[in-house]
Amino acid sequence: MKTNLFLLVVLLGASVGCSTTKADSAPASTSAETASASQQPLDPQALGRELTAQFYAGETAAIWSRMTEKMQSALGSEANLATFRRQVEAQLGTETAVLDETVSEAPPYQVYLRTASFSNFDKPVAVQWALDDAGNVAGFFVKPAQ
Repeated sequence: MKTNLFLLVVLLGASVGCSTTKADSAPASTSAETASASQQPLDPQALGRELTAQFYAGETAAIWSRMTEKMQSALGSEANLATFRRQVEAQLGTETAVLDETVSEAPPYQVYLRTASFSNFDKPVAVQWALDDAGNVAGFFVKPAQ
């Protein structure tokens, strides 16, 4: 019997589908680079990659601290985010390949969308982060790609 994919969709006010650009395949930035980037324009691709890496590594406290109050309210607690991450890992396994990355403008948000394959799931999966102008997480989901 196949396990149903647990899905978290918390996207507050961001709609994807505005101008999209294909992202390159450079490695994710470090936290130090992101901190210094706070004085530079927002790089949604680097932030999306960093948040995804933190999510996969179980660093939910770091993600929680970067979420808007509305996101935190919608999720309820950092423990709920951690539980969701464990469920994703149990059901999907580990990411085996990045199939596509895009960055979209969805004013007032920048949206990072990553489509990837996973070791325990036979279909592509979408991981999306909506970021406000300050680089805070205003939306997030993990679901089968369409």
